[in-house]
Amino acid sequence: MVGPDVDVAHDIAALPDGGYVLAGHTVSQGARGKDAWLLRLDDQGHLLWDKIFGGPADDGLGCIAVLPEGVVLAGGEKGSKAAGQTYPWLLKLDAPVTPGRRRMSAHTTPQPLHAA
Repeated sequence: MVGPDVDVAHDIAALPDGGYVLAGHTVSQGARGKDAWLLRLDDQGHLLWDKIFGGPADDGLGCIAVLPEGVVLAGGEKGSKAAGQTYPWLLKLDAPVTPGRRRMSAHTTPQPLHAA
């Protein structure tokens, strides 16, 4: 979507204050390999901001949900080079959704999140 390599949005959700938030992964930006990627679009589909999360192992977001009060939950998987596994990963962005307002939590069972 943005860079020269494979960048994929896996899920999209409408925000109560207008616009959309997308969850996916990017190879064009961030650390080597695949990194988790959140994008905020306005109601016309123009990019307002994007934010990359992750480290040296492959990370990605596959699902997104918006709670009635505007809190965004994005779920996926976070890779661990040391453990050689992936772990479920849930990102929480408080309303209003801006790249600076985020809380992250990683869990330790080797099953990815497929729905938020």
